Amino acid sequence: MNLRRLAAQLEMEEGEFLEIVELFLEASASNLGELQSAVEGKDARGAAAAVHSIKGAAANLRFTEIFELAQKMEKDACENRLEEAPYAIRAIQDGLNQIGESLKQANR
Repeated sequence: MNLRRLAAQLEMEEGEFLEIVELFLEASASNLGELQSAVEGKDARGAAAAVHSIKGAAANLRFTEIFELAQKMEKDACENRLEEAPYAIRAIQDGLNQIGESLKQANR
């Protein structure tokens, strides 16, 4: 993932965009923890709220894969279906890890 190119597409200054990405990763890690706890507690409403935050931020930053995963997870949670949640959580975490690696490379 080329964060510099994404910053340009969003018409943002590169340094500012990279700071926002860092904040996104921190907030998403917290939201992912909340999501995990909600799923373990079979709290569909809490899961929907936690993943909604990830979805919105991912959409704003054009992290399409994470947005799509979070969107499906939110829909499932709103329908009280948490069976696939562990897969979605792992997939979102993998996506966040990839963005984190891209951020490290961009900051070099």
